[in-house]
This record gives sequence, structure tokens and C-alpha cells, in this order.
Amino acid sequence: MAKNKTYKRMSKYTSMATLAILGYLESLDITFLRRHISDYGHVYYTVKVKDGNLMFLSELTPALVILPPREVVAFNEFMGKVYKRYLRRYPVQSEERLQGYQMDFLLSFLRDNGNVDIKEFSADNIKRIHELVKSSGKVTFSSFLKSLFTVSVKESDEVGKVDVAISCNTPKCIGKDFVVDDTDFTYIKDTFMHLYAKGYRTIEVGDEVLAVVQEYTADDVKAHRVSRKTYLNISSTFDMLGLRGALKNGVYAITDILNLPHRGDVVYMDNKPYYAHSVLISLNNDNPIKIKYMLYPNHLSPEMYDLLGEKSGLDWTYKISGYYNSCCFFIDTIQKQWDIFITKQ
Repeated sequence: MAKNKTYKRMSKYTSMATLAILGYLESLDITFLRRHISDYGHVYYTVKVKDGNLMFLSELTPALVILPPREVVAFNEFMGKVYKRYLRRYPVQSEERLQGYQMDFLLSFLRDNGNVDIKEFSADNIKRIHELVKSSGKVTFSSFLKSLFTVSVKESDEVGKVDVAISCNTPKCIGKDFVVDDTDFTYIKDTFMHLYAKGYRTIEVGDEVLAVVQEYTADDVKAHRVSRKTYLNISSTFDMLGLRGALKNGVYAITDILNLPHRGDVVYMDNKPYYAHSVLISLNNDNPIKIKYMLYPNHLSPEMYDLLGEKSGLDWTYKISGYYNSCCFFIDTIQKQWDIFITKQ
């Protein structure tokens, strides 16, 4: 007899953010909530209110635009888990599937799979959210939840568990056109640099965005040469920035995305040519992230250097020039912006 699959409970952070948003939506008399993903990877919702017709959630309230992106990403993660753990088991028009869109079911699912006491949420909490939504000003990260719950929230509890700087600038998306500023690109760059420093080498974009420890290519995937992956799901990062739909499906080396040289590539230090040996990324809480380039000395070839041995050691620098590696990680319009940004670094 097959055993029922057991799932890990959601983090305290995700549970609290979800409870706050579900409680607010229920106060609007919403009885039906369905998650959709567009062809460009954007999450949106349709809802029904009591005795009402089906409509877009954005037509009813701007809450998911005004509330902090990090909390909205946590809510999107919860709704994704509802689909993966329950909805996808049943046909689209089945009674069980339709039940999974009901607000009562969603609250029950949160109670059974989350890490928060639903009784903690009161009418005063709902009133506070209504005040935040009505105010057109920005809501700072975590102040949203801290103003609703007495329970302390650790930032490390949020989705992803990668310690990166948080950008408050959410890019705008109008149809197929994305507008991205350098602040958001800096956030993406710092995220990839943190991942690389922690041992991740490959990014795989498909149904999810995965940071993988193993080094491999798209050809390796097609030939089934990648037997086991150690990975971290970083989809929430691009969901939060609104750039999930700007990524091209494929397999990418983090060094290629960041325009970092591979071993043996020709680079320039002080206008003199060298061969690249390796790249070191240092993480320091007190200083900006630094990239240290290790170079073969005096323009020795890798083969010659290996032959002579490492008696003289490697040369190094924090800045190189004359290197560009074309990597189509984003769709064309965003890739051009990224190329300009990354080559200026």
C-alpha cells in the first residue's frame, strides 16, 4: 500500500504574510480565488464576491501592488503550493478542483500546512491592512507584518533563504514591455554573486528558476548526462521583481550571466594581456561584494604555467578590461539593458 506523501510546513514568514492577505481578501466578501500564470510568467488572480461575477482581483483592489513585494511573493508561493499539493490532482472542472478555489478551503489549507495560528488574526488586523491599502505611500519591508502580529519575524525565514540585499524598486511591466532600472539589475547581480560565492555554478530556467551547484550545459540535459542536481529554487526573486517573464528558458553558467571570464580566456589588466585563471568572490558584511580575478602571470599560457609550476604564484586584480561574453539569459529587450549594465561594472 502506497504511503501518502508528507510535505514540510511552510515557514513562519510565508504563513503570516498569507494569513494577512487572505484575511484582507475575505473582508472584501471574496468567496472564490484562483491563481493564473500568463504566457510571460506573471502571476495574476481572478475572484468572485458574494452574488457577484468573476473578475480580476486587480479590478477589485490594488492590494497586491501596494503591499510590499516580499509579502506578495510569499502569498504567491502559498497559492502555488495549493496547486502543487491539491489542485493538480483533479480534473479542471471537477467538484474537488472547484472546492480548492473557495476561500474557506484556502484558510483551512493554511491552517493545516502553515506555521501560524489563524486565531491570531483579528478585525483590528484587517482594519490596519485596509488603511495601508488606501494609503498611496510605500509600505516598508516587514513593517507590514510587524504592525499586524506580535510575533517577531526573522528576515531569514522568507522565501529563498539566500542572504541578499532587498530592493524596494519594483519594475513596471506593461504588456510585453519591461522597464528595468540599474537598482534592480544591481539586486540581480548581487544575488548571483552570493550564489556563486556559496558554491552554485549553474542557473536553469524552465517551469522554475533553479540555482544548481553542478556545472552542466543544455546539451548535457538533452543527453541525460546530469544524474543528480543540488539546487535552490530562486523563482521568487524574479517573481518579486516582476521579471519572471523576461527570462529565456535554458541552462546558463553564472559566470556567463555575470560576464566573468573562464579559465584560459584572454583579459586585460593595466592594458596588458593575461590569461584568466579563476574568479574569487568575497562576501563581507562591512564592505561591498568584491570580485577578485586571478590571472596567469606575464601572459603565460595555462599549459606553460602548469609545466613550469606555480613558483611565482598568480597575479590578481579587482578590475579587468577587454572581455565580453554574450549570454542571452533575458529576452532581447532586457538583455540589451543588462549587457550595458554589466559591462560598466
